[in-house]
Amino acid sequence: MATPSDPHIPLIVVLGGTGVAGRAIVADALARGVRVRSVSRNAPRPASAVAGVEYAIADMRSGIGLQEALTDADAIIDASNGQSRAGRRTLTDAPRVVAAAARLAHVHRLVLLSIVNVDRGESGYYRAKAAQEQAYLGSSLDVTVVRATQFHGFVDALVSALPFGASAELIDVVLQPIAVADVARRLVEEALIPRAGERTVTIAGPEVLTGGVLASLHRSARMGRGLIVPVPIPGAFGRFFRSGLAVVPDAAHGSVSYAEWLAGDVGGPAYPDGVNAIPTATWADTLAVFDLETTGVDVDTTRIVTATLAVIGADGGVIERVDWIVDPGIEIPDGAVAVHGITTEHARIYGRVAAEAIVEIVAGVRGHLAAGIPLVAYNAAYDLTVLSREAERYGIPPLTGPLPVIDPYIIDKAVDRYRRGKRTLTATTEHYGVRLDAAHDAGADAIAAGHVAQALARRYPHALAIAVEELHARQVAWALDQAESFQSYMRRERDPEFTTSGIWPQR
Repeated sequence: MATPSDPHIPLIVVLGGTGVAGRAIVADALARGVRVRSVSRNAPRPASAVAGVEYAIADMRSGIGLQEALTDADAIIDASNGQSRAGRRTLTDAPRVVAAAARLAHVHRLVLLSIVNVDRGESGYYRAKAAQEQAYLGSSLDVTVVRATQFHGFVDALVSALPFGASAELIDVVLQPIAVADVARRLVEEALIPRAGERTVTIAGPEVLTGGVLASLHRSARMGRGLIVPVPIPGAFGRFFRSGLAVVPDAAHGSVSYAEWLAGDVGGPAYPDGVNAIPTATWADTLAVFDLETTGVDVDTTRIVTATLAVIGADGGVIERVDWIVDPGIEIPDGAVAVHGITTEHARIYGRVAAEAIVEIVAGVRGHLAAGIPLVAYNAAYDLTVLSREAERYGIPPLTGPLPVIDPYIIDKAVDRYRRGKRTLTATTEHYGVRLDAAHDAGADAIAAGHVAQALARRYPHALAIAVEELHARQVAWALDQAESFQSYMRRERDPEFTTSGIWPQR
């Protein structure tokens, strides 16, 4: 049985996993060492089945087999498609069925593949896709819609539709084709790595091409053989492509050009030999850890009483450590004493002069960050803001935009957002099997927070094995999203005027 200390190998369920996009999604997920379950109405032929992939048969309209297909999933990617009349009905009807099955299977996260500006298209297919989007976004699921420009294969089918090897010059059309592998990569990332505040994401190919350029590139790939023939695209699709709605230059994302795709020297990720290779979050190898105990909870008025700044290695062992007892210059309230045990008398006898201690603390934190060592602080927005206010109080230059900061409090709520119960340091250490000998001792709390950060890196490598700078940026967004969610809850349930700040890591 898996424990919170074991690596969590996510399971992604791909609806429409045997289609063009679905196969690319499966390949990308496998290459990351993720477990994959491909769901379709019919089982794949044995020759096309991929080692390491689970296959399930389910009907998205009737729901038959769907709950079972979603069991134990961490996320769903819906890559289903259908341009026939029956297929369009599935697009519009299935979201309600999928959401109900997901609820029964205790799955919360879904990523939907869609089309750029699909809500502005007039064709029956585009209307069905737009309705699919709205049905999912209006469901109880945590949904991100990834809108992509047209795949290279779709564009090539238009350009090569003429007989006798001719290349079609699509009249007045501009397109921004994207490799299906690039789209699959973003879909899997959205499923694996929590993001905040993005319910609809738009991605496009690396270049905007006219119909004439597309035809020329296609003809060149055929060694210059065949004529180029101007061809209009009729109907609603033609109006959509001529209007410029199929291009989004500001959302260029893909790495593969149409010419490269035609040359055939690019493709999706290969199926790996070791399917469940686990990525490593290297930022967790060496961490600076930081914690304060103070006189209160108001960041603007509270004073520092004790502080610890230490460095831990990959095995969690302490490499260096500095502790401070500080005379805050004010009476320490009884409530604060009950928390950390430092009385006013003790602080006055054994404590450092506040200004001197704070100079050292700020310099120590700044030095570790300058050396590229990530700083761990549990609920960093409190500790770093208190330190900043104290520095300002004594005329000491405060930290400015400290980074990279690792906040296990923010990360835990992002990667395991549906877990019930408290998220205090004590509760979180218990959940991840981390030892905390003396809660509310700055040294014990700092080191335990570092160990929780390392436990999170081991537990959720597929979400957290990213560059530390990117992880810092994501925490900024997660903190804002979490604060907005908490504020909405408080206003709805308790105080209509409640406000809270989502600024992180320092207010």
